[in-house]
Amino acid sequence: MEQHHENIFDRSYWLHWTSAGAGASRMESTGEPGRVNVSAYTYDLIRKEFECEYRGRVDAKGKGEVDMYFVAQYKLDDN
Repeated sequence: MEQHHENIFDRSYWLHWTSAGAGASRMESTGEPGRVNVSAYTYDLIRKEFECEYRGRVDAKGKGEVDMYFVAQYKLDDN
């Protein structure tokens, strides 16, 4: 597995995973300080590389209730 050097806990790292800046703002407003909050769509894109914690359905302004996850850490390589 290749080494990752990005800081996954830096909000700017996740901006490209959202459909627009408004989406990033919604993710931030429904999150918790110090935690990366992602939608089910983003979770599906990253779940092979990251361990995530399902946090349930959250009311996201303009979107209604959506399934949300917290990114916990990189998945460890089994080799």
